Amino acid sequence: MNLARSSFSRLHPLATVVLFGCEVALAAFSFQPLCALIAFLGAQLCTIQLFDTKHAVKRLVWYAPIIILMAIINPFFSASGSTVLYSFGHTQLYAESLVYGATSGLVLVSTLSWLECLFAVVSPLEMLQRSSMRFPGLQLVLSLSVQLMPELLSDSAARAHRQSRFPGQRRFLSARKTIVQSAATINAVCMSALEKSMSTFQSIVSRGWGMAGHRSRWSAEVLDAYDTVALLVFTFLSVIAAVCLYMLVQAWQFYPTMPEFQVSFWYLGVVLFTILPAIFVRIDTVLWEQSV
Repeated sequence: MNLARSSFSRLHPLATVVLFGCEVALAAFSFQPLCALIAFLGAQLCTIQLFDTKHAVKRLVWYAPIIILMAIINPFFSASGSTVLYSFGHTQLYAESLVYGATSGLVLVSTLSWLECLFAVVSPLEMLQRSSMRFPGLQLVLSLSVQLMPELLSDSAARAHRQSRFPGQRRFLSARKTIVQSAATINAVCMSALEKSMSTFQSIVSRGWGMAGHRSRWSAEVLDAYDTVALLVFTFLSVIAAVCLYMLVQAWQFYPTMPEFQVSFWYLGVVLFTILPAIFVRIDTVLWEQSV
């Protein structure tokens, strides 16, 4: 485990989820060109810390075409704006549509990058296990869904394979018979899934699940003073970043004309929060070395 992951592993999971969950939420709402770029660069910095530079470059190879593709495609679907960059025939390419597409691409890839960082420090299985005490019903439903979905997909694929064994006969079927046969297949798969879920539920209930009003579980994770301070700092800075982002997004518009970029202190809150994971790793390393 590298330095960054060991720093977050020493932190309480609640503080880690709050930090990266807010990073994901703010990246998803950064519909302002410079804010979207800041969220993207912060996500890449965190990816380099949690993984390595090679992993970040591999992800960038996939992310860069997505950004470019969304920037190119958007002017053809949303041909609006006031600054004409190029005209061909009756179609005009506007700078506002191009910037909006690039911003949407940055928002998408930065959100995916922050989600990858979140699942790198706290896996979905760990979050599911830690939520079982507070939300036992939700934990049961999600765990059963994860177990039954592969069986449902394999059952559906098997039935489709049996129907496709005679392609000559299916070629002469009418459209009405094809629809009826497809509906019968879907009905059979759904009934099979319902039967499996009912039998699984009866098996769980027969083992005593839900008989007690409260569930008890020993947990070694205690929210100590260090975790409390980190959680309060993360929450405070996330609120500041959300206010700064709201002010920047509200002052920006893509259509019909874009305003000029101006230096504002509101960017400071967004930048500080996007590099907060890197700052935390540095501070935690210093505190760890001093304690040792």
